[in-house]
Amino acid sequence: MEQQTAVQSAATLESEAVRRSAVEQLLAAARLQMALYDTPGWEKTVSILICLLQRVPDYAPACAALAECYTHWGFRRELDGLEAQSFYGLALEQATRAVELSPLDAACHRALAVALRRGADADPARRQEESLVALDLDPKDASNWYEYWRAFGYNPGDPAVTRALELDPRLVGATIDLGVALCEAGRLPEAQRYLERALELSPHNSLAHYDLAMVLDREGRAREARESIEAALAEDPENPLLKEGLAILSGGGRG
Repeated sequence: MEQQTAVQSAATLESEAVRRSAVEQLLAAARLQMALYDTPGWEKTVSILICLLQRVPDYAPACAALAECYTHWGFRRELDGLEAQSFYGLALEQATRAVELSPLDAACHRALAVALRRGADADPARRQEESLVALDLDPKDASNWYEYWRAFGYNPGDPAVTRALELDPRLVGATIDLGVALCEAGRLPEAQRYLERALELSPHNSLAHYDLAMVLDREGRAREARESIEAALAEDPENPLLKEGLAILSGGGRG
């Protein structure tokens, strides 16, 4: 009897380990897609995470990842002139649930900070607080430094973004955002280098293509800027952001 019980317990533990491994693999696959920092990756991320949460409804890391994904995707939709508020609402819902499920998880607090960035419920002060909580809980996570940097103003001289990229040189979002911040500060050659690096990491990233073209144009390299964005459009002809970029470079300005 004791032997049978031991066998059953071992089988249960093995089954739980297999289940946990499958869940972690799905989360890793979702984060890999989200790391591309562009709409096709976000679409795949949401699909994976929704399936995961159907299997494990109270899995806080998946809720947190879904919140970040919805916010990033919503902002891209906003840039494209599409409806975005529903995405921001879903992001805040998932981030709030993540923190409730796992209040000591840095990723959950970071997700809440990210979700508070845009939309009807945007709250800059609370966003800063949540980004600080995430950083205090896990100062070795590059994404926590990245969100802290964004929450406190995107200053290209802030060592927080340098720290983020030291911890994870493949952080596409931080690489793009730093390129844009450097561009706005008039540091165009540096901006160009970061945006080219972003395209090495995520070759089809429409935002990086758009931003690089704008930097080239500011550098007085209008022909190269146009050729760059035309090449990106040839691969993704219906991309709203790229079409907008071409219109700007053609003298049409923003619609």
